[in-house]
Amino acid sequence: MDFDETELQSLFIRAANERRSHSPQNLQEDSNEVNPTLVTKNKNCGTQLHYTAPKLLERITQFEASSASFQDCDQRLVYVNILNDKKTTESTSEYWQDRHFTQAGKLGFLYENQVNSDITFNVSGTILTAHKFVLSICSAVFEAMFSGNWATEKVVEVPDIDPDVFREMLKFAYTDSVSLNSEIVMQVLYAARKYQIRTLEYLCIEYLGGNLVPQNALVLLDQARKFEIPFLEELCLQLIDQSTTDVVESESFTNVSKETLLLIVVRDSLKINELVLFNAIIKWGTSEAARGELEPTSENLKTILSDVIKHIRFPLMNQEEFAKNVVPSKLLDDAEVVEVFCYFTMKKEKPLIRFDSHPRAIKNTEDFIINRFQRIESRWGYNGTPDRVKFQVDYPVLLKGFGLYGSMNEIFTYKVTLEVSKSCSGTVVAKNETDFVSNGKSETFRVYFDEPVEIQPNIQYIASVTLIGQDSYYGSKGLRQIIQQTSTRPITVRFAYSAGNNNGTSVDDGQIPEFIFSVCT
Repeated sequence: MDFDETELQSLFIRAANERRSHSPQNLQEDSNEVNPTLVTKNKNCGTQLHYTAPKLLERITQFEASSASFQDCDQRLVYVNILNDKKTTESTSEYWQDRHFTQAGKLGFLYENQVNSDITFNVSGTILTAHKFVLSICSAVFEAMFSGNWATEKVVEVPDIDPDVFREMLKFAYTDSVSLNSEIVMQVLYAARKYQIRTLEYLCIEYLGGNLVPQNALVLLDQARKFEIPFLEELCLQLIDQSTTDVVESESFTNVSKETLLLIVVRDSLKINELVLFNAIIKWGTSEAARGELEPTSENLKTILSDVIKHIRFPLMNQEEFAKNVVPSKLLDDAEVVEVFCYFTMKKEKPLIRFDSHPRAIKNTEDFIINRFQRIESRWGYNGTPDRVKFQVDYPVLLKGFGLYGSMNEIFTYKVTLEVSKSCSGTVVAKNETDFVSNGKSETFRVYFDEPVEIQPNIQYIASVTLIGQDSYYGSKGLRQIIQQTSTRPITVRFAYSAGNNNGTSVDDGQIPEFIFSVCT
């Protein structure tokens, strides 16, 4: 936007009129009070806050874009003159300094054009130049180099940094900005640490933290340990704890160092099924064998994984998982296999075992109970046939046990066998034999599995209860679908008829009125 002489004269006249109208004498005539806006303006005028080149550039740019709505005539006149002079100078001056309004702009020009550069770097065969003064301001290492033994060197050799990475580091020294991506960020971080450019290092760490996902957590953890960055290491470990399954199933898992693998498998805070972790370890061992040009035989894998496998918590698996997956792998010797089977079969007093049996992650859980019947009736008999009903959920939950009806008139102790199986395959997921005492009332009595049972979403299971004892109450007017609102989300439970021997229990009436669930929050 250009202003001619006539417009400038008009602005001068308007500014003079405005100054007269706002003179102290006229203000006093109009009002006995002093205009607070003018007082504030006069008091603040000339403070350092108003006099920075970037802010001035910002103000005149805003003025140029919306000059018609600018009300302050004095300030309008100032900005018009500055804009006109700036445009004339930038288009006609022979000095490059005049073509850049701010110091940042001038330094950016020096970076791009290397005018009067006084130091040369041979970066892995690529020649790059710079200004000693600029680099010395940015880095204590560069300052020491240029004032010590390197002061007279004409070319500085840099064999350990990629030229593009070094160029980015130089760009930051001149402009306070850097372009980062996943391909170069670790190399830029290495350069920043080598030359002690702290702010650049912080920018790299910020980028890594903002782009940390399960797929790259292990790679970054390796790098964080290599460069000794405790903050980034802890950030990676926290994500690995929260998303363990996604991490071990990522492509990067098989390439992680053995030291980092050990750091992970010993953690108590992993949230993962132990069988999934075991299978991931086998996959890593197979890749490690290939890297050593070995066949992935049981013997070779046992040697490769000898100091890793001992940290797998086999007691956290169920007996079927252990028998079908661990035993055939031959990664444990016979004595270890017998030891684990003894642990599974001895229900009351668990034997001491060399493998850790403590749960990995102490999860925050919320219990809720689904009651599928709306009315209680009497009488329901038993002849050794299980009461069964199919159920399905839409979100992962833990099934802790059932609420059952008991005797109608007197105190009685029932023997009961609880079982959960998959409807499609018949595979038994959990089973427990126990007893409970009922008091002759129509309330329910809770029975539990030894350990909560993992129930996966959108898979149909069969709940089965075999009672031995006298007739009991039963439920009727059953619900086919119940939506339970938890603190985090609604969970839908659906029920369906289980054909075959079911002692008459169905969706509509029968036993197993309550399902005791737990969900991780």
